[in-house]
Amino acid sequence: MPLSILFLLSVVAVTVYLVRVEGGIDYAMDERLFLAAGESRTTQIYVNENTKGETYLPVELKEEALYGGENCIFVPIEEIPSALGNAFVAIEDHRFYDHRGVDLLRTAKASLNFILKFDRRFGGSTITQQLIKNIGGEREVRITRKVREIMRALHLERTHSKEEILEAYLNIVPLSRNCIGVGAAARTYFQKEASELSLLECVTLAAITNSPARYDPVTHPENNAKRRKLILDAMLKHGYIDQNEYEEAVSAEPQLHVQKESGGKRINSWYTDVVIGDVINDLCERKGYSQEAASKLVYSGGLRIYTLMDTDMQKHLESYFSDLSHFPKDKNGSRPTYAMTVVDPRNGNLLAVVGNIGKKSGNRLLSYAVDVKRPPGSTTKPLALYAPLIESGTITEASVFDDVPLDFKANGGLWPQNANRVYSGLITVRDAIRLSKNTTAVELYRMQGAERVYRTLSERLGLPLLREGHDKNGKFVTDLAESPLALGQWTSGITLRDITAAYVPFANGGIREDCRSYAAVYGANGELLLSNPKDSRRVWSRETAGLMTNMLCDVTENGTAKTLKLKDLIDVAGKTGTSGSYRDRWFVGYTPYLVAGIWCGYPDHTSMASLPATHLTVWDEVMKELHRDVLGAENEQLRTFQIPRTLLRVEYCKDSGKLPCEACGYDVRGKRTRVGYFIRGTEPTEPCDRHVLVPYDKDGGVARPECFWGAPDGEISYVSLLSIPTRDFPRQIFITDAQYVMRDIEMVDLPTDPTVPFFANTLKDGRYVGISMTSDGRQFNAACTKHTEADHGQTPPQLKFPFEFIIRSSKKKKNMLEE
Repeated sequence: MPLSILFLLSVVAVTVYLVRVEGGIDYAMDERLFLAAGESRTTQIYVNENTKGETYLPVELKEEALYGGENCIFVPIEEIPSALGNAFVAIEDHRFYDHRGVDLLRTAKASLNFILKFDRRFGGSTITQQLIKNIGGEREVRITRKVREIMRALHLERTHSKEEILEAYLNIVPLSRNCIGVGAAARTYFQKEASELSLLECVTLAAITNSPARYDPVTHPENNAKRRKLILDAMLKHGYIDQNEYEEAVSAEPQLHVQKESGGKRINSWYTDVVIGDVINDLCERKGYSQEAASKLVYSGGLRIYTLMDTDMQKHLESYFSDLSHFPKDKNGSRPTYAMTVVDPRNGNLLAVVGNIGKKSGNRLLSYAVDVKRPPGSTTKPLALYAPLIESGTITEASVFDDVPLDFKANGGLWPQNANRVYSGLITVRDAIRLSKNTTAVELYRMQGAERVYRTLSERLGLPLLREGHDKNGKFVTDLAESPLALGQWTSGITLRDITAAYVPFANGGIREDCRSYAAVYGANGELLLSNPKDSRRVWSRETAGLMTNMLCDVTENGTAKTLKLKDLIDVAGKTGTSGSYRDRWFVGYTPYLVAGIWCGYPDHTSMASLPATHLTVWDEVMKELHRDVLGAENEQLRTFQIPRTLLRVEYCKDSGKLPCEACGYDVRGKRTRVGYFIRGTEPTEPCDRHVLVPYDKDGGVARPECFWGAPDGEISYVSLLSIPTRDFPRQIFITDAQYVMRDIEMVDLPTDPTVPFFANTLKDGRYVGISMTSDGRQFNAACTKHTEADHGQTPPQLKFPFEFIIRSSKKKKNMLEE
């Protein structure tokens, strides 16, 4: 025996020993998968009848039971033609009936080839080993994997007969066109039962298995024909057919009758689709199953799956979304797609979900609620920007930012732009959330930096951002940038399910819960296969969660979601969001009972700029129905959002974020104070220094010295203007509060143009402070043009004006001229 083989066998022996010692092989899992492959058992779906309590009271949903995979039809060995089994044995493992799971000669040859030719495919697998690979799904090309496969094959041969092994293999072998097993393949390619297949048809199917995509008889008939001849040669050589059968089959062409997917199968709910996907993924990630093996086990393994579905809510969602009259068409006659998820804020349980509009036409369809990722837009602002800075005490609801462009581009563009193209000027954090201001979002992002915002979303909240990568054209992309992190324009997007779950901590006192669709999965013999317990983690303090909820209520009361009517019946908080060019519309809202998210958009990312925000109407109507019981309960008091008692209640000025002073009451726009809530130690303690009292001529504008000679008694009063010395722009822009701004100035000729502020002559050439858009262009802070030197024939005293008329204290100055 060559030394290389001796060496390899030594390595194998040592590896086998290590695998045994470490317990690296789960034979029980192999047995479960073998049973699922060898026969079809119904998987039962359960729901919890006790939705309001802690104890799970299971009730079977018989209409949701799984009777086998969409692409798998079990065929017992008695109904499999001998020619079909012989064809597979002849080409894949002609010593199948002689070895005990491993063909030592083929393994030795493959090992030598692996070493001397560096063929990383290894090869040499028997049908038993292929069955192990198909049910267990280990795909990595490593010696240790091959050794585990050998050990598992030997064990399977000791516990099951050759007929059982061949039956299982033929029912799980992949045969292209989404066919798993010969039963599905017989119907797909020939519209026959497996028992009815001819020799040529048997050989055609056996030819596929070596490389399903390459040997598909529909797309690559020439490849399949070459493979068929090899199989017929092997069958003749090993005595499975005679010369006449060989010559007849080798000279013929199979008559394909390709069958489209049947439409007569039972259609499960959108929720059951989610459960199936979650269980399959968890079997793969936590138990090491392949996708194929996990799918086979779920559909045919006789499992008992205990879901967290609320059947009444699910039925209502499916009924509402199947009625297309709820979803208006655009001018071209097409409808956007909608999806919705509903979550229990107490535990994160997914209660109901629907992944598309219209009547559901199949199983495991693409779901826009759980499968598709789209940029979340402004729905991420509370999560990424506001909550973490409130948590750290860096900002409060009263913190004031200037809603103006932060960057002026050479091409004339402004950055950032708000969704409504309006810059408001001074704005509190509370109002910035309510109106979804992009400028404030970018400032908050710059305060934290990309890395900190990224960690908040990805580590604290567990959301799937892309640190860096390349798009389909090879261009470098990353979410570690201003637009993704500040404005929610994520590269890869997020699912509706994930963004909805991210709002649960706001509704749950700062506690994050995983969004679970099932509680546990049990095997056919009653053994616990998967446990999915509630996983609670604090991500925000109770105070932060309470503050965020209080501010997000303003969004529905008088903000971007003010059209909701549910808020008139029960407390509602939430946040809207849109992606670039209105390609996606979102709303995640919650009550004291439920958290629900909705998404709307076209599959091809067409803009919805010309369409009304109908997703809010859909959310509103669905949620009113879901709250029908609590709203109609006579003996039960409605829950409300509670402000934590540890928060302080303090009145503040909305233009400075500080304590109100007397000057705040002279603002001509009306009341500029409100009561807010603060974490102890962050409340305002200093008086407002933003409002400045300025003499104002009722007939003309900001009073000039001449007004005190020419104006009748009582025509001069005092108003508060806003001291904002930081505004300095390279070009003129419109700002809502610009006409209420003032500057301290030295003695200077005041302009007579009513469309510019009274201090315009003090600005440097080419610099601007903004103006307000008014019907006639006149600015409230323009200097009076009615009273001039000609009106009274005298020259007024030389004064620094209007500086000496400005009142910064709470007491008015009298007889100012004499002083």
